Amino acid sequence: MRTWFSGLYSNAPMVVRATGVMMMAGAIGACAGGQVETGGDAVVSENQANGARGCTQSENLLLDTEFSETRGGVWTFRQHTGEISFSVEREDGGILINKFGKEPWMLYTQSVAFPVSGDATLRFSAELKGQIEYEPPLHGFDHIAGLFLQPGKSRSASRVATHQPNRGQWDWQTMTIEAALLPGATSAQAGFVHQGGGSLWARNPSLVVIQCN
Repeated sequence: MRTWFSGLYSNAPMVVRATGVMMMAGAIGACAGGQVETGGDAVVSENQANGARGCTQSENLLLDTEFSETRGGVWTFRQHTGEISFSVEREDGGILINKFGKEPWMLYTQSVAFPVSGDATLRFSAELKGQIEYEPPLHGFDHIAGLFLQPGKSRSASRVATHQPNRGQWDWQTMTIEAALLPGATSAQAGFVHQGGGSLWARNPSLVVIQCN
């Protein structure tokens, strides 16, 4: 996959909200035993299988999960460069991201700061619906859209729509991606990426931290 992290452009300052000390639930059926990148019920099955491993999961660390403010709140819009080429609109408790200009990609993310001791895994999920055009090619990047997760300061460690489906047309599905929190990281970014043509819908985003004994 061709990366696009050089030349990152933002038309708004990054918003960071500290969540304070994580409130950890009791042992749950989720464990940081490997990455999960799926569009089906595999996460549920994994939760059931790993419930005995003594893992704990935080509450949802994201704010404004109904996208009451599409601009100027905790969610931040960024794109490659140049004139604005994507729109973000609130629709039915979620968002609709449309591509209308020539720039190749955009991000719509939230930055979350949190204290974590020891190894931890970030799990980001949301319901997605897509109509992502990839033929004919619009640019040299992969024509995909979906979830975005950056588990620390290193952009090269980011997960960029590494679930299926991530292009073409699909109805509402819960997508999930995971990434190990980078050593020394105290914050992460989670949200949505669009680098194809057409439209992406998203709702009910959730970012949790999982720690296992």
